[in-house]
Amino acid sequence: LEDYDIEVGRMLTAGCDVWLNTPLRPQEACGTSGMKSALNGGLNCSIPDGWWAEACSGRNGWVIGDGESTASGPVQDRRDADALYELLEKQVVPQFYDRGRDDVPGRWVRMMAESARIAGERFTGQRMLCEYAADYYLPAHADGAAHRR
Repeated sequence: LEDYDIEVGRMLTAGCDVWLNTPLRPQEACGTSGMKSALNGGLNCSIPDGWWAEACSGRNGWVIGDGESTASGPVQDRRDADALYELLEKQVVPQFYDRGRDDVPGRWVRMMAESARIAGERFTGQRMLCEYAADYYLPAHADGAAHRR
């Protein structure tokens, strides 16, 4: 999206029931919009790439396909499309409309809570800073110090 900023992200994720993410593997964007949606109780439905490959537990959203990629773009696109349509038809839509006597989709609501919980626990600024420091900054600093000796 052009001019994608915090305001556009807020409008897209507010009240979103399902965050659909279908990038071409392995060209996944950072995934922060999917994380924002999850933090607001949205359920992600995405190919298993980027942050979603780590985050999806099966109790907080859905994975599209089996994670395998083929060499041919059109073949992979067809496989992903077929997997998405089957997932929507057999799991996502029926679960959304599976409502109790109170007209509340209980399983859906439990998934929403799990989505927010996992995103809030695992995908934080603190984690990002710690991983960057341990995996990139400190090794680069140590390597630079070794070269100065």
